[in-house]
Amino acid sequence: MAQRDVLILVVEEDAPVRRIFHEIFLAAGYKCLLASDGGEGLKVFLGSRPSLVVTDLGMPMTSGGERVANAGIELLQQVRQEDPDAAVIVCTGMPNVKTAIRSLKLGAYAFLMKPIIVDELLIVAERALERRRLLIEHRQYHATLEALGSALGVAKAEIKRCAATHLDPAVVEAFFKVPETLLDGMLRRKSEP
Repeated sequence: MAQRDVLILVVEEDAPVRRIFHEIFLAAGYKCLLASDGGEGLKVFLGSRPSLVVTDLGMPMTSGGERVANAGIELLQQVRQEDPDAAVIVCTGMPNVKTAIRSLKLGAYAFLMKPIIVDELLIVAERALERRRLLIEHRQYHATLEALGSALGVAKAEIKRCAATHLDPAVVEAFFKVPETLLDGMLRRKSEP
């Protein structure tokens, strides 16, 4: 996916930091949306479905609202509930190992410490987006395999019906043996770890 097609949402309370994130992503060729708190971030996410969310950890959850120690975690949970494939990077200026572990368990791709190192941010963003792309492709691949399996089942039933009236049923069955063998091999690989 070309970077110009990728939309990133930055959720950050501190306006100068928000602008810096914005400039970093624009300079790297990404499209970028901004939000100043968790509530606004969720609203923007739901309206635009960005490929990546970069969120601060400690910020108000709603405009003018009270600061919530882990509002970024709450936003992460809501985003992942809406889109299980969402790529989310959590950033904070106040390190907390328990919170970092919790955010990763909840599906964040990474937990970065402020001040952010530009190269690190861009590498992590690129990898998070690649992981998201692979998850989506993986699900589509399995859906295609399942559809092929269903179609093959229908075809097998039709083959049996046709074979009953064909002069040489073995010819009809042999014609469909190769695609069936290929699909069985693909399905076996699907179930392997």
